[in-house]
Amino acid sequence: MKQEIFKSMYNQISLSEEQKDGIYKELEEAAETGKTAKKVRFTARAAAFAVIFLLSGMTVFAVGRLSLEDRFAEALYPRHEHNLTADQKGFYEKYGNVLDNVIETYYGTLKLEAALYDDYYLIVPYTYDMNLKDGENREKYSGISIDNICYYTVVGSEPADLWLGNYRYWDSAESGVQVGSYIFDARDNEKFEQGEVIQVCTERSDLSGVDKYLTEFTLGTKVDRVNLTIAESTRKEFEENGIMIEEISVSPISIFYSGISYYKSIYTKLSVVLKDGSEIGCYSGGDGYSDRKEGKLLEEYPYSINYSRVFTSPINLEEVEGIRIKTGKTHIWIPMEYDD
Repeated sequence: MKQEIFKSMYNQISLSEEQKDGIYKELEEAAETGKTAKKVRFTARAAAFAVIFLLSGMTVFAVGRLSLEDRFAEALYPRHEHNLTADQKGFYEKYGNVLDNVIETYYGTLKLEAALYDDYYLIVPYTYDMNLKDGENREKYSGISIDNICYYTVVGSEPADLWLGNYRYWDSAESGVQVGSYIFDARDNEKFEQGEVIQVCTERSDLSGVDKYLTEFTLGTKVDRVNLTIAESTRKEFEENGIMIEEISVSPISIFYSGISYYKSIYTKLSVVLKDGSEIGCYSGGDGYSDRKEGKLLEEYPYSINYSRVFTSPINLEEVEGIRIKTGKTHIWIPMEYDD
């Protein structure tokens, strides 16, 4: 009977068979020999606590109700089939930071499940459970809904003046539970930093600032980023299209470039070309511009611009041949060259 209980528990946990067998053997040994004078008596409840203890040093992705690797993949490229490679799963496990922030709203319970980020993007999968308990008093959550919750970086000990811009994707709620994700972008060309605190608050109805503090989380390991080397010929191609490039940088999940421009906004389309000839596109992102007040070449380039996109799947930088950017009728090729 005990063996059936243990095996049933392990069959519900997303571990490899090798991991399951290893933990199962440890539980059996503890039950058979015990480490105290009394023999350990394992019940289903005790077995559950033993599982938690044994897994405490392992990645939390292994025990999630849903695969967070798949959740991150869905966030990068919603509503598409995802056949993750071992490298991609390993990437999500390495850089995915598990969260456990629960926010009660008037209409249900929002749970922020994990975070993945680089300098310019922060990705947070969530679930929103709208199955309210019968007779539950929700009045204390009046004024709180998923639509008026805002996310701020903390400056000093206070939230920043502006909340983080975000996209929110979700599938239709199944059995009253909405599964979705946020993609946040950094404000004003600032960068997300390891150890940075993100506060979650509601906003005042007149949009004048923070109303209620709800919860917060701290950013863990950041996805590394590299600055690409831009050849002189590539710079000239950009200049012929009205852009003087200052920076192009790439991480496994996004690309960013900035510079000065003759135009207020620039339409560009890009893809990542791998060494095997396959391409990875982009799904979401943002563009920004501002009027330049001073600086060199002000008349020729009156605007500052930045452009960023999130890739549809994480890339291994060592497997990238280059970046293809289309601006207007021009195709610009940028080889994957950078200093380690």
